[in-house]
Amino acid sequence: MEVCDKANEIITAMASDRSEELVGFLRNCESPIEQILVAAMYDSWGAIINTHFNWLQSTLPSEFPLWDGIFTVLAYPQKEIETFKKSYRVDFFLCLTRFWYGHGKDDPEWGKLVIEVDGHEFHEKTKQQAYSDKKRDRRMLFEGYQVLRFTGSDVFNNPYECVEEIGSHLNNVAQEVFDYYAKENRITELVVGKVAASKFGFNT
Repeated sequence: MEVCDKANEIITAMASDRSEELVGFLRNCESPIEQILVAAMYDSWGAIINTHFNWLQSTLPSEFPLWDGIFTVLAYPQKEIETFKKSYRVDFFLCLTRFWYGHGKDDPEWGKLVIEVDGHEFHEKTKQQAYSDKKRDRRMLFEGYQVLRFTGSDVFNNPYECVEEIGSHLNNVAQEVFDYYAKENRITELVVGKVAASKFGFNT
């Protein structure tokens, strides 16, 4: 059976809207390499763009079926990170959350992950550049952020491999969170949300 004109019209409009959202999101990146990484995340994770909050969101990819539908990945470009010494603008900030966990209040940020993409001009770093990067990474680590660094060549030549590494890290975080809630007999709270679990007296 051929696809009818009306169905084609709806599909075309939907694809156009999603494409425009993605292009708008890509413009928030500061380099072509960052845009390539976003495009690969978008393609790999079936992500959507939340233009109101300026984040890319997705459930964990299909290769992690246990977590699909439970945890949501959020990815922010050019996020400002506060540390005890100073604030830093990072290429990407990613975390796992559980929407409606607290009905928008104090929703968790599990596995706080900073992604830095070093452009071609920084492949041969000076001692001062290397020192500054390591100090910056340490300060973010003190605040509970893990930092993953990719070279421009990593992303340009193997963007999907980079996304797979990021996804594997997030999956490990999801496993740790799930194990914690299971140990504490709070799985229902994780699944239906803290507010609902408390309001209706759900047990695991």
